[in-house]
Amino acid sequence: MLIISAGRRSDMSAFLQLVAQKLQDMNAQIFIDLYSDEPITDTEAAAAFASLRAAADAEEAGTERRRGFFRLKRDKYMARRLDVAEPTQRTAFTLLAHRVINCDAYVDDRQVFGVVEETGEVWLDVDTTQVMSLIEAARAGGAITLSSRPVE
Repeated sequence: MLIISAGRRSDMSAFLQLVAQKLQDMNAQIFIDLYSDEPITDTEAAAAFASLRAAADAEEAGTERRRGFFRLKRDKYMARRLDVAEPTQRTAFTLLAHRVINCDAYVDDRQVFGVVEETGEVWLDVDTTQVMSLIEAARAGGAITLSSRPVE
């Protein structure tokens, strides 16, 4: 498992574009939390964030359950499913995964992707050679500030 970081958000987005394809190839289920600790000021990322939140608002806010006489309601902005086969959602993943409080991906019951809270870093738990190939491909495309390190 490797942690990947970038000196520029655009470099991380370029890397995540490749990760999105890898996750799609693995039939991973991807979930994103639509909250950010810092304002999303980049125009394209802010538009993607607003679009996903609007979609969540348009859906029913979640099912209401009762526990005793308390009503429990699911947070409509948490664990939103992303389908990276759909171009708009792939773009949202690439622009937002490293900017929100959480984004993760699972193959069966195994988590294979996640964010490192509040750092802008991500981790990928697939074959190290495959991760390094993704990093090299992103660097070849101009994402020169990418770096990786093993999880300690």
